[in-house]
Amino acid sequence: MNIVRLRKQHVRDVAYLHERYIDRGFISSLGSAFLGHLYDSMITSNNACCLVAEDAGELQGFISGTYELGSFYKDFMRAKLLPVSIALLPKIIKPSVFRKIMESLLYPSNQDRMPGAELMSIVVSEKYRGKGLSEELFKGLVSEFKEKNISKFKVVVGSRLPAANKFYLKMGGISYGEIKVHSDEASKVYIWEIS
Repeated sequence: MNIVRLRKQHVRDVAYLHERYIDRGFISSLGSAFLGHLYDSMITSNNACCLVAEDAGELQGFISGTYELGSFYKDFMRAKLLPVSIALLPKIIKPSVFRKIMESLLYPSNQDRMPGAELMSIVVSEKYRGKGLSEELFKGLVSEFKEKNISKFKVVVGSRLPAANKFYLKMGGISYGEIKVHSDEASKVYIWEIS
């Protein structure tokens, strides 16, 4: 197993894993084309990182994070505005979807007391679970944050996702409380200090 930075050839598989295994998240509901653009933009952004675990050409899992979430969203919109608009066009005609997109984009500006760096997503393919891969990916992202001199980072996770909450506590996350990124669902926030 190798953990490497995301490359173009990984993007489709990463989008697929995200859509399949983070099936209760709002971003997943925006579809694989949107997810592909999101992860593709991480390759060139100076404000984000995505690491993938692969073995013999098979993608086993990935983790993504931002060094500063608001700055990454700006990079993403600058790089992908037209293709993302086309991918989202059939969805944003629904007022509820448009509202959630705006809530997602505005969320970083409303979090002034929390770290800007954020673990965005982590997924391990079902076939590779129980082998410590999530922990290795997590450690890889922490190393990336250290290299960027980031001293704190956070994760925002749905309150109704017990396995994810248990994992973040196991990895040493300190509960910061709850927030509402989307008005209809509470999320828990965990923070890590990097020594």
